[in-house]
Amino acid sequence: MEAIVESLRLARPLVRLLDLLETRRALRWTLYGLLAAAVSFVALRVWVTVVDQRNAISMARQWISAGRLDLAADALTRAR
Repeated sequence: MEAIVESLRLARPLVRLLDLLETRRALRWTLYGLLAAAVSFVALRVWVTVVDQRNAISMARQWISAGRLDLAADALTRAR
């Protein structure tokens, strides 16, 4: 019985939030925009990391073929 009372106590703020989002359209659209921006930021950050790593490996290969092993090592430390 106490578990049911506790779950209802936790559900009340969520129901109030959903009611607020239902009545205030601007707030709902603002939250949608913030969620979209957060997802876009995470996706962009992952993409930049992958591209940066790939470019660093390519640069290291070019430095190795040019005979500059010191600069190749620097490029590989950035690739991790």
